[in-house]
Amino acid sequence: MKSYSFNKRSKGFGLLEVILVFAIVIGAAAVVFTVFQSAKPSADASNEGSNVSTIATNLKSTYGISNSYAGMTKANAISAKAIPSSMTDGTLITSSWGDVDVKAAGAAAGVCATAGRCFDITYNAVPTDTCAKLVQGVAGFFDDIQVGGASVLDSTTGKPSSTNIVSKCAGTSGASTVDVDFFGH
Repeated sequence: MKSYSFNKRSKGFGLLEVILVFAIVIGAAAVVFTVFQSAKPSADASNEGSNVSTIATNLKSTYGISNSYAGMTKANAISAKAIPSSMTDGTLITSSWGDVDVKAAGAAAGVCATAGRCFDITYNAVPTDTCAKLVQGVAGFFDDIQVGGASVLDSTTGKPSSTNIVSKCAGTSGASTVDVDFFGH
């Protein structure tokens, strides 16, 4: 009589082993996706902080010499090469989130006492979850920053306040975006 051995191991992987490997791969992919999603807003804020600082520096070197931004428009800023080439197609200026406007600031806007003596860079539709990172990253570079039309400057010190930045960037009544104005001389 023949005896059969049930201790023989078959070659290959069993169904349970394959399922276990798939579960581990899916779990690792979920962790990587979560980390990537949380890093993107920070990267966008850093990139746009660099862009808005570059625009301000270029505007100051182009128009600040005459101490007048009077008549400056988006089109003038583009033709003067004050806008990073990655942000413009020659007629429009765009950020990671939407339209950007560049113009001479009026006398009532920001800390500008005289019309045409300041510039205003407006970032439209900045996500509320990214706004504070953007504003805090460039707060010391500008004379005033307004989020949703309200200044983030502390009323007693005249300097940007982290509390004001966070509260203004939170938006109102569930809005997911805010407009941010950067004012400079």
